[in-house]
Amino acid sequence: MIIFLDVKKQIIFLYDEDEVIKISFDDVKKIREYVDEKSYYITNMIEVNTNDIISLVNNIEGKPQVSEDLQTTDTNLYIHAKNDQIICIPDIEFKFEGKYDCRAYNDEIKTQIEESPIFKSLIKNDKIEIINSKKRRELLKQQKIERDNKKVLQEKKDKQLDSILSDMPAKDITIGDEVDDAETIDMDSEAKGIALKTEVESEAEKNIRIMGIK
Repeated sequence: MIIFLDVKKQIIFLYDEDEVIKISFDDVKKIREYVDEKSYYITNMIEVNTNDIISLVNNIEGKPQVSEDLQTTDTNLYIHAKNDQIICIPDIEFKFEGKYDCRAYNDEIKTQIEESPIFKSLIKNDKIEIINSKKRRELLKQQKIERDNKKVLQEKKDKQLDSILSDMPAKDITIGDEVDDAETIDMDSEAKGIALKTEVESEAEKNIRIMGIK
């Protein structure tokens, strides 16, 4: 027999195989009429429903937790990580790329779960769940919103950077060009020097020819 004390209601519950007996605290001595051997005294009791029991058993056995909002008519089920972190399962070379990485919950996945202690451990610790098509669409919609927001934010940053650069003096943003110009000037000067030297030498050669010197 199992004995539970409901302190709030001031009632003693006696549970056996055939019935549940209730005794008020005021009539506590009546317990002797029903209990004549050792019993189990339960100090805490939690009210649960069938889904709670199913989830508890699945958790003990390492089976994926199925979302309560799954529609019984929806045969397209998916499995995914419950957070944004990358989850690696090295013993079967499997990986979830965050919560938006939804994989079809098929026979292949079920076999991998059975073969992988790590997979089972992640399921047991509520890191992975099964969802239906409706929940998957909601996740994909959320993913698109996040991507669009990031794109808008990046465009805003780019515009701010362009605005800053356009307001800066030209001398502050053309240092590289000045170096190139300086190199060009030096090259031009060198070329002019070579041309001048060539002209001088040509005049000397002309004088030598006039004087008849070979």
